[in-house]
Amino acid sequence: TSAGGTRTATYTLTVSDFGISLNPTSTTVAVGTSTNVTVSTVTTGVAQSVTLSATGLPSGVTASFNPATINSGSSSVLTLTVAANATLDTTAFSVVGTGTTLSHSAGFSITVSATPPASGAITNGGFETGSLAGWSIAGAAESVVAAAHSGSWADRGGSTTQIGRASCRERV
Repeated sequence: TSAGGTRTATYTLTVSDFGISLNPTSTTVAVGTSTNVTVSTVTTGVAQSVTLSATGLPSGVTASFNPATINSGSSSVLTLTVAANATLDTTAFSVVGTGTTLSHSAGFSITVSATPPASGAITNGGFETGSLAGWSIAGAAESVVAAAHSGSWADRGGSTTQIGRASCRERV
């Protein structure tokens, strides 16, 4: 147009962001079992595709998402599976949502615990706790490293310095 005139431009700004949250945010899971966590997202502006992953998982714990990719504003189910040989410990890890241009994360804490004995099951049957926990002792008895039938520990009933009777019993 002519010199000294005014020009006007109109722009449209489209905001596209999302947030991520977990429910619950911590749990205790016994070895050899699994648990589910709800992963929820919210949208600010325009919805976008979000791919979910987990980082910093402890050894022996695996994560799977169903579905693994969602639209922001939707939710997914995170299944945490704990192997029988997982380390007994409490670990913090992150669930990450990777969108079109941004990533966001939410923290989670998992405590891996030993499997509780079933009702009527023998507790500490191989003496592998290194003690005689769970057993009733009569006479001199101890848990020893030597002479184990399997594993590392065994029960020695009686004394190496005295003559006498000893027994270990567990009521199931």
